[in-house]
Amino acid sequence: VFVAFLLLVAGVESNPGPSPSTIMDSQSAVPGSLPFNNSIILGCFNARSVQSKTALIHDLIADNNIDILALQETWVPSDFHPAIKCDVAPPGYTVDHVHRPSVAGRPSRGGGIAIVFRDHYKTRKIDLGFQPTSFELQPIIISSTTPPTLLINIYQPRSSPTSAFFDRNSIFVCSGMA
Repeated sequence: VFVAFLLLVAGVESNPGPSPSTIMDSQSAVPGSLPFNNSIILGCFNARSVQSKTALIHDLIADNNIDILALQETWVPSDFHPAIKCDVAPPGYTVDHVHRPSVAGRPSRGGGIAIVFRDHYKTRKIDLGFQPTSFELQPIIISSTTPPTLLINIYQPRSSPTSAFFDRNSIFVCSGMA
């Protein structure tokens, strides 16, 4: 999933595969779910503060018909008013934030990640059983697709070398693809 996400972000298109009628017929779909043959348009944006870029983010979503947008460096502290936190999601969308934890009782500057998704997607947060210290992590399951889809929003701050990130987290990345 992580590799597929990176390929999509890099502009690499996947093979469309067989026609949808050979994958499933309309009677095999789970009631209330989106059929597997519906595509999801993903986007990824390092915002460096969503507060001053809400109009830009709304335009990015609308202009590209994005279903799900992963945001990094939202710079939205956990104590912000809910109206400010939700402002990044245009009408018809919902946002889920993961705030950068405070350091030694003080709020940290920067960081934070979020996923903006269309209201009709049913999502749930999942616990992967650990709290990373060298990167920010936001795993969700989109349960309204058939089959359910795992989406992981990952942000690694510049403070940690990229090679160290992959060395420490290769087991996590490989297990996420299994």
